[in-house]
Amino acid sequence: MKNKLSLILLLLAITAYGQQGTGLKSQLDANLDSREKIQALIDKGLIENKEEIQKEASSLSDVEKMTLYDENKMNVLGWAALNIFPGFGLGSYVQGDKSSWIKLSIADGVGWAIIIYGRIISPGDCISSLDPDSKKNCDSKKWKDANNMESYSYIAGVVVLAASRVMGCIFPFGYQKEYNKTLNEALNSNTNVSYSIDPLIIPRDGAPAVGLTFSLKY
Repeated sequence: MKNKLSLILLLLAITAYGQQGTGLKSQLDANLDSREKIQALIDKGLIENKEEIQKEASSLSDVEKMTLYDENKMNVLGWAALNIFPGFGLGSYVQGDKSSWIKLSIADGVGWAIIIYGRIISPGDCISSLDPDSKKNCDSKKWKDANNMESYSYIAGVVVLAASRVMGCIFPFGYQKEYNKTLNEALNSNTNVSYSIDPLIIPRDGAPAVGLTFSLKY
């Protein structure tokens, strides 16, 4: 009888373990599907799909959320360099910051346009090799004005391009910070909420009164 009872307990334990293993496998498969869906949503557009990502991430563990965060967090190595050379906000465009890309493209376009204007469209050298009579019509004042126009335009264009390069180094870091913050919020990995319920004994009318205290931390 004792051996028979032991056998029955063993079979129950094996059955329970098998059901637990099946449930665990199902949970792992479900989490895998959620991670794949979240990754697809991030690739499609983090900001546009933030709410959908939050819903999918609610079933993941903290470790899984942190893994997704580490795999998708943005780094700025290379983006700032592309904004410096060749410029025109190429680094910001590849990074996904379309607003900064437009600003930097406009700034670089204006800078180069000023330089080109000073060198080609401005009066330039009043002596032309294509016009033998140009030397006769070129006085010292006209020569000086032409050279000043070219110099001022060149300096103004270089200043605009230099300012664009400085901003091109700053914008990627600002966008990285905002992107990673949004990713963190979407994955709920910054949510640290805990609560506790503790017994409480308070004297009341000379007799102890029993109650409960609820504490919420976030």
